[in-house]
Amino acid sequence: MNPVQIGHLGECYVMYSLATLGTKAMKVPDSLDFDLLTNDPIKIEVKTGVERVEVRKRPTKKEGFFCITDRPHWQFANNKSKIIFCNGNAKHINLGRKRICDYYVLVCLKINLKVEKTYIIPSEVVNHRRLIKIGTTDKGMFEKYNETWHLIRESCEV
Repeated sequence: MNPVQIGHLGECYVMYSLATLGTKAMKVPDSLDFDLLTNDPIKIEVKTGVERVEVRKRPTKKEGFFCITDRPHWQFANNKSKIIFCNGNAKHINLGRKRICDYYVLVCLKINLKVEKTYIIPSEVVNHRRLIKIGTTDKGMFEKYNETWHLIRESCEV
């Protein structure tokens, strides 16, 4: 699957999960700055990532190259960028602004594309970060938001 299809898979999973909790959500046009809108209205940005392990080669002075293997993790890009073409070359320009959403839902997929974890994080916690990295075994700063669907449900009830 390509990244766009993986993103759609995550959005469908989030809409299904919200529906099981009694909250309706719909996909909005890509021109908007978020992915889903609930009937209350809560704006949700869905980020979907497949588990990855990076192996990088780094040069050393004497031995040549050595490999660094990162621990398995999920990685989510959170930059609003625009692609422009200049003289046949693609160039990413960071627009340097925050997303307009109430919550981020990070859908963590295993290699076989099954959902392993879901993080529901208020936008004020994430909005300033360009890259979000979550380890598969580490208890990091986002662990307290693991499977916290009640945050959205409580926001809908207000």
